[in-house]
Amino acid sequence: MTPPPGLAQDTVGQDLSPSQDPESAARDPHVRAAMRRVASLPVTFLLTLYLLGTGRWGSYLGIPGAPFYISDILVALATLQMMMAVRAGRASPGALTRAPLALLLLLSLLIYSGLRLALGFEFPLVSLRDFAPYGYAAVALVAYLLPVREEARWRPIMYATFVAHLLWVAALPIFPGFPWQLPVLGSDATLLVARPDFDTTVLGLGAAFAIRDLLRQRGSRRWAETAALVTFAAASAFTMVDMATRAGLLAGLLAIGAVVLTCMIPKSARGESRNRRHRARLRPVQVVALLLGCSVAVAALAFTTTGSRLISGISDASSGAYGTVAARQTVWDRVGDYVLRDAGRTAVGVGFGRNFIAESGSQVALEGTTYLNVRSPHNYVLGTLARLGVAGALIVSMVIGLGWWLGMSRLRKDVGPVGTLAALLALSLPVIALLGVVLESPFGAIPYFWALGHLAALDISSPLEAHRKRASE
Repeated sequence: MTPPPGLAQDTVGQDLSPSQDPESAARDPHVRAAMRRVASLPVTFLLTLYLLGTGRWGSYLGIPGAPFYISDILVALATLQMMMAVRAGRASPGALTRAPLALLLLLSLLIYSGLRLALGFEFPLVSLRDFAPYGYAAVALVAYLLPVREEARWRPIMYATFVAHLLWVAALPIFPGFPWQLPVLGSDATLLVARPDFDTTVLGLGAAFAIRDLLRQRGSRRWAETAALVTFAAASAFTMVDMATRAGLLAGLLAIGAVVLTCMIPKSARGESRNRRHRARLRPVQVVALLLGCSVAVAALAFTTTGSRLISGISDASSGAYGTVAARQTVWDRVGDYVLRDAGRTAVGVGFGRNFIAESGSQVALEGTTYLNVRSPHNYVLGTLARLGVAGALIVSMVIGLGWWLGMSRLRKDVGPVGTLAALLALSLPVIALLGVVLESPFGAIPYFWALGHLAALDISSPLEAHRKRASE
């Protein structure tokens, strides 16, 4: 007679078959292979996709009643994974000797900000919160030592992320009463409510990603796939220009423009050889088409919500958009004057924990009915200048510049989907960081630092792969 469910589990001392023995299962080659695959999952890349798919509210999901969020938990797990890989010999810190300058500068920023935290640890919880955006630079190290492999298999997952993001950003606000009474995560992040600058940028990334596939794989796909890519790119671009954010629009347009420009460069100009004296140039027809397309796009933007807001912010002093620009200029002037007025603050900054926005008299210009307890001047470089002094500001400025160079150089090559995403993130996220607080938040800092780490890994792997290819030939 068959025993009731659970009886076998409750029987003490019952002999187990080899297939039931945990130790035997662990010795099974298929089980070991599955365990290795789980252990080798790119945690930082998966976290990046999660944050791109959910945005600001996704970063606040975590353990109820505890000050630990999913981003912090997964970053800690990724760091542990890296240490285990180094111990097992699957990753080597010696690879840092070949790391590009952008990654070395990020590690310098991490070490310097850690020392600055230790030397001025006056307000423990607040200091840690102010330090966290710089501490996330450790993600770049993990991404560099454990880069994503087998890029092609991630393409469907990446498109699923972009489509899911497009659906909740574009479709949910159409329903009456949205956001209904959805829970508020953290202090003010309502579930499934978009943060305009970041989510608009993600929409631009999705459109740029699809456009690159359309331009690079012409004639090699079925018509249904082409129609799906065109529909997705158009829907993403339309939603992007309809969002009320100038910074997000500029970042999204930068991603799309970089893809179009690099795809129009003839393939012969994308070779790896450095001995070529002459590189192919854009044909006159392509130049004219590019200029006409840009002109039409700029003219069309003037009739959109975000485009008109962008123009008003530049030209119309009576508009609310211009008032936001003027407020930022006031804050930047006051914070800059506050830092440079004192030699100590200029050299090493105020450190972590102190509210330099309030001390500089900028709080009134930034805060209002929408923003409260603001601790950033809405400019990543200026905020770093206040926290870490001139050295910190120079480091992050060089990191941003080198990140732009790495991103454009990757897009010019036949890079896989993961490398394309990393390049687009390195190009676009600094734009909204220079006009907002995205890189001072986990949903922006983690994808950005992952992108730089992955691009650094690609930068050292390309010469090695080229050398192996020449040797095989």
